[in-house]
Amino acid sequence: MKAEHQEFLDLFSKYLEQYPDQRLTQALFNLGVNEFKSPEDPSLSDHALRDVYSDSDASVLKRIHRRLAKLSQ
Repeated sequence: MKAEHQEFLDLFSKYLEQYPDQRLTQALFNLGVNEFKSPEDPSLSDHALRDVYSDSDASVLKRIHRRLAKLSQ
């Protein structure tokens, strides 16, 4: 397992411990793993999800850290 994988699992586990009522897919979206085609304005994307298949592990972790920082404000 790569270090990025372990970091993701650790962050995801900690998040789910804080928010145990969330479904797995809801938590993934809330952490920014999945996102709308237009994250700045979801109304423009007709609620279509962006294909994140080619996103690097580092960019996904960056999104997660950004979302966690917003949650802690």
